[in-house]
Amino acid sequence: MAAAVPSRSLLDPVERVISVLCLLLYHERGRSRSQLRREVEGYQGDDESFEKLFAWDRRVLSELGVRLIEQQSDDEEPVLRVDHDALTLPRIDFDEPERRALELAATVWDDDALRRDVSRAVGLLVAPSSAPTQQAVMPRVVPRSTPRLDTLMAAAVERRWVGFDYRDARGALSRRRVRAWATVRVSGQWYLVGWDADRHDSRTFRLSRIETDPRPEQGDPAEQMSLPGPDFSLREVHDRLRGEEEADTLRVWVQPGRAQSVRVAGVPAPGAEDEAPAPGWEAYEIPVPAHDGLEEMLGELLGRALPDAQASSARQRLGRWWEQARRVHAGSPDEAVLRAVEQMRPPKRGRRRSSALDWAARFLDIVGIANREGGVTRAELRERFGLSEAELTTHLQLLRFCGLPERYYAGWLFEVVEDGDVVRIEQAEDIDAPLRLTRPEAHRLIAGLATVEQMPHHDPRLGPAARRAADRIRVELLGEDAPVGTSAHQGGNDSGTGHDETAASPAPAPVRAGSDAAEPSTESVAAVATFWDVRADPDVVRVLDQAVRDRRVLSVSYHSVHGDRHSTRVLEPVELFQEGPRLYLSAWCRVTEQARTFRVDRITRPEATDETFSPGRRHAAVATTARPDHKRTELTAVLRFAHRIADLADEYGPVTQARLEDGSRLVEVGLVDAAVAHGLVGAHGGDVEVILPAALRVQTRERIDAALTALADASAG
Repeated sequence: MAAAVPSRSLLDPVERVISVLCLLLYHERGRSRSQLRREVEGYQGDDESFEKLFAWDRRVLSELGVRLIEQQSDDEEPVLRVDHDALTLPRIDFDEPERRALELAATVWDDDALRRDVSRAVGLLVAPSSAPTQQAVMPRVVPRSTPRLDTLMAAAVERRWVGFDYRDARGALSRRRVRAWATVRVSGQWYLVGWDADRHDSRTFRLSRIETDPRPEQGDPAEQMSLPGPDFSLREVHDRLRGEEEADTLRVWVQPGRAQSVRVAGVPAPGAEDEAPAPGWEAYEIPVPAHDGLEEMLGELLGRALPDAQASSARQRLGRWWEQARRVHAGSPDEAVLRAVEQMRPPKRGRRRSSALDWAARFLDIVGIANREGGVTRAELRERFGLSEAELTTHLQLLRFCGLPERYYAGWLFEVVEDGDVVRIEQAEDIDAPLRLTRPEAHRLIAGLATVEQMPHHDPRLGPAARRAADRIRVELLGEDAPVGTSAHQGGNDSGTGHDETAASPAPAPVRAGSDAAEPSTESVAAVATFWDVRADPDVVRVLDQAVRDRRVLSVSYHSVHGDRHSTRVLEPVELFQEGPRLYLSAWCRVTEQARTFRVDRITRPEATDETFSPGRRHAAVATTARPDHKRTELTAVLRFAHRIADLADEYGPVTQARLEDGSRLVEVGLVDAAVAHGLVGAHGGDVEVILPAALRVQTRERIDAALTALADASAG
């Protein structure tokens, strides 16, 4: 959504940037800095003011995708001119499934900056009249907003060197110098993948552990391995970070009717009654999660699920996990932590502000679309750029103040001519098509298309169409060769271990002979990559998706972790949606006769009945009232999240927070009940600590003691 009418302090630089562009287009042989300084309104101040303004304007033009070339002229002073060959967007005739895939890619992102870039790109590439309505029920990827993501994405596009302070999984803080290869989102977390100059190896860095703003660094020409080689695969990085290598299995015993998360993840396994930890316990076989996944899965249950007696290693690991949690809850919290509680403040909320860059881009997009089409309807402009009728009117009014500078070119501002519903822009013939997508925009669009390709679709053409559209953008907009085995789509496994600062194997091959290690690679490795990281059965998703479309009543088995219960539900499904790495179904539940939200990874055996339903008032309210109730709380607690999982606190909506010297994060959060705190502590083995209230801390320690006793009794038996 566009911003309201901008202030004069915002419009002045917008008009100035467009004046510079129009002047350079009008004078094809270029203009010198002194000529621009004389002719452009706002450049007539002192030398220092001019240099600052001119440097800012050049940077904005670059970010708009305008490439400026500086060359010698007949005079002594060099001139700047626009690279016309790389200025405007070529037409690409996407077929109907490719257009639909592009439209879906525009809905993938929920982060403001990413959504803005991709929506603009799709608006320029696909005419709304030629594409059908977007699928209302397609799950959306909602990546967590991460500080410094935009900077690192841009660095990855250009394969630049950056430096930053980084706190590794052990808590050690060090300065890192990295050549950025890619930013990749895995299970809701963003990672930087690149070449670590000091360790002389490829590494991955979790963005939430980067402590300082990334700064440009000087590259090392001797680093001949610093570019990704032909065997490098982001899919392998993804699979390693997510732990999708082939997993061993483990037999686990669960209490009668409890441990629903284990029941969903596993399958019933044979087990003799005398092997059970207690009468009535049932055996399940589960895949062993990677990294700390086993401790987290069983730790959260605090004794309701225990590894089989033969799995001594797993029992020892779980025991050590809970012992760590018990140690941090022994006695009262540290005095330094209690003092930090008094310094807690509300977290800073990022607020989207429309910038001069946004307004200049939108103005030039409107001019380019109108000129390329010989006139465009107001309806199409609204659709392409997400503008309301009033906002479009404001944009067209303000466009009349842009163009060649009036000081030397009187009467050469843009003329907006409206003939009925059709808009034409005159005296802007040099901008005869939209400006090309910038490289970051193109890469983010390709990443969105890669995510669309991975999603389950009711139309089997959409996945292949998303890949074709991405490849066409690489070839026709970025000038790359069609990717062969080097894109983020490629499969594969990785033998590396660890969550971050790990080898992004396989190691890159040496730079090709004759290449310059300081220049960006020409390999088709995606600089921005996302994966549809929803831990839900695609077949289940397809059944739910089709039921939403057909308005068909569903019967499902649901395993509720909160309360640890299993039930059969009869649902009138309304919407599939995604929050963070989780996928949800909102529906009217006929069992409870209320709007409810169900986590899709806890739904099993969905069956569409022969009965359909007609949307009514209760269904209209479901989409807004049946969202996960993060705000429903029965108690307020102060928790400490260790640096290793500090960003996990965001899922609980901190009211106030503070940072400790070791990177830990103190947060004040609302919880549904005490069981949520107990589960968090049990799942994270000392990385989550209850600070306040004191009674909740004592209850948590008692629950840990009970879990350790149950584990010891089962081991002794």
